[in-house]
Order: sequence, then structure tokens, then C-alpha cells
Amino acid sequence: LGSTKNYVTSVDDAPIFRGVVTLQGGVRETATPASATGAVEIDLAGGGIRILTMTGNVTALTFANRPPDGEAATISVYWTQDGSGSHTLAAPSGVRYPGGTAPTLVTTAAAVNLVTYIVHGQSGAVDLLAQPNMAAP
Repeated sequence: LGSTKNYVTSVDDAPIFRGVVTLQGGVRETATPASATGAVEIDLAGGGIRILTMTGNVTALTFANRPPDGEAATISVYWTQDGSGSHTLAAPSGVRYPGGTAPTLVTTAAAVNLVTYIVHGQSGAVDLLAQPNMAAP
């Protein structure tokens, strides 16, 4: 970790930083690939990156452990089509798109779409930023 001013420790001893935080060396995270179909719940407490292979249509998408109102959490998901492709991805409730238009995701076999979700509070909106047709992570 770099440096910060006004370091505070929360009730559960997780660090809370106020003001400017400087990180040196970047942030590293390990994402374990998993499969996804039907109703999918993403746990926001489990890190900021997911690699999910769609083995069928994702018919509903929800988020567990949403942040408190007034805060937001960000998660990036690599949605990968399986070998057959053509699977659809449902938008989460309350989604907002840049420019108000949903992105067109690529559904060919083995296609990878990177989608970043910014989840606002317990019941707030979900901003969605997508980069279709990415290289596999």
C-alpha cells in the first residue's frame, strides 16, 4: 500500500481510507472461472473481477452484499460464451446505460464480453459499461 492521510479502522478492522490514497504496484486479484446459466447472483463481497462462462441464457442477474446507500461497488465480469454460443444476458434491475442505449453483446461461440457494473447502494441504480468482443482473460 502507498500512503494516505486520515486512516480510520472500521468496527470489523477493515481499513477505511478518507482523502487521497496512493497505491504503488497496483492491485492484484485472482478470479476463479465459473459457469453461469438461469438466475445468477453475483456476490459483491467476493472481489472486483469475475470470469463466467455462459452455458445457457442468463435470465436474471442480481447482486448480493450491495453497499450501503450513499456508496457504490464496482465489479467487472468477463461473460464468455461456451462452445455453442447464442446465449443471452439479462440486465439487472435498475440498469442505466451510457447514452441510454443497451450495448449489443457478441454471442458467437467462445466470444468474450467485458461488462463493468457500478452498483449504487442497497436499492439504487446499476450503471453498466460494456466492451463487447474482448480477448479471453
